[in-house]
Amino acid sequence: RVIALDFLPEMLDRAALAVKEAGVSNVELVEGEMEAIPRPEASVDLIISNGVINLSARKARVMAECARVLRPGGRLCVSDLTVETDDLPPEIATQPAAWAGCVAGALAEEAFLHKLRQAGFENAEVVYRAPLSIDDCALYPLFSADVIRLMRSLPAGEFLLGHKNAYGRLPLSPRAPFKRGTREMPPLLLRRREMDLGA
Repeated sequence: RVIALDFLPEMLDRAALAVKEAGVSNVELVEGEMEAIPRPEASVDLIISNGVINLSARKARVMAECARVLRPGGRLCVSDLTVETDDLPPEIATQPAAWAGCVAGALAEEAFLHKLRQAGFENAEVVYRAPLSIDDCALYPLFSADVIRLMRSLPAGEFLLGHKNAYGRLPLSPRAPFKRGTREMPPLLLRRREMDLGA
């Protein structure tokens, strides 16, 4: 069974059309947010995320939610952009097009992997890297000519993008109860010690 999660009804309508065209019957369309996945704890075997975690300002929350709904031993596979530095210039970080294009919300690779590990994922690693240039961004209508000009105006090396596929697996150890609606994150066991996941 496949669960397709999106918070926009329009995207779920598009997914429903794709499901119908594919002629498959094992897909459940679910409206909800990735920061509060409407699924019980330990109910999913695999999560595939393709370019959406960067859209959230609460990435640690997203990763903790993924860990909450995954069964022990479950896997998370992510494809998303990373940047050379977490401190993007404010001219880029405040651009709506850069947020929608997953650039403004991108983390440095090590910061992304660190958040995965904090959420309780073992063996978190990047298994594939592909460079993404400003010229590549210019091919997407989402990036206006003004945003592309702004990106090109930055000093060399200040704005480097990369496309990454990260992978992590939950440990097979038991997990403590999760309290929804509080700032307390699920205290997952990783290497036999509790991790403070923060907010």
